[in-house]
Amino acid sequence: MIHRVYLIPGFFGFADLGGITYFHHVERTLSRRLDLARVPHTITPVGTRPTASIRARARALAGAIHATSRAEDRIYLVGHSAGGLDARLFTSPGAALETDLPIEAMASRVGAVITLSTPHFGTPLASFFSTIAGEKVLFALSLLTIYVLRFGRVPLGFAGLLTRGLTRLDDIVGLENTVLDELYDSLLVDFSPAKRDVIRDFLEEVRRERGIVSQLTPDGIDLFNASVAARPGVEYLSVITVAPPPTARSFLELASNPYALAQHAVYTALHR
Repeated sequence: MIHRVYLIPGFFGFADLGGITYFHHVERTLSRRLDLARVPHTITPVGTRPTASIRARARALAGAIHATSRAEDRIYLVGHSAGGLDARLFTSPGAALETDLPIEAMASRVGAVITLSTPHFGTPLASFFSTIAGEKVLFALSLLTIYVLRFGRVPLGFAGLLTRGLTRLDDIVGLENTVLDELYDSLLVDFSPAKRDVIRDFLEEVRRERGIVSQLTPDGIDLFNASVAARPGVEYLSVITVAPPPTARSFLELASNPYALAQHAVYTALHR
């Protein structure tokens, strides 16, 4: 028997984007720990549709499990953000995922579901992302996520632009020469031409398909929780992350680190 771990990315997440990996450090660290414990295992990042509906994402998870596991294997699902909802839906008894895959047989082999920073009760931000202004901010934040995963930091110029963008909705709603156009250009310029093409395709998918956005609102998740049940025999674990509100003191504590200040500025803009 092999213990098969599946890493499920969150809202506008991905497994591998032109060599940029979502779970790189997690996969490496977890594999090292399992090797030390002499546990036969595989770790599979799930290639999902970044902003598709939870059902569509859970169906992608089912496809990954079906393609990479055997009937005697034990399955463990680790979902970040909305990926935790995908895992909960997949393991829910009688889940209707609109697929011919043997969902019940696969779900019966799941030993544990671990969710990380998952919005189990929804998020008010989802309501904002469903607006015209929110759609444009979502687009910029998707690109920022890719940038940070690739370079490990928030670019210095981006923070000021995002702050302007989130406080000047007239610029966001405008269709040409907007602040978010500047954000887009400022982030893409640091990537190679080949990666830019891959990223543009990914962002176009985010722009085109946003079924999950309405589902992540508090009302949407209330309906989700009413219809999704825990599977008997599966251990459910949830890791909650909390961040204090930005303050003048937190700003001053980072004054000597320009990249930390840039990240703080982005956090402050989103918090407002």
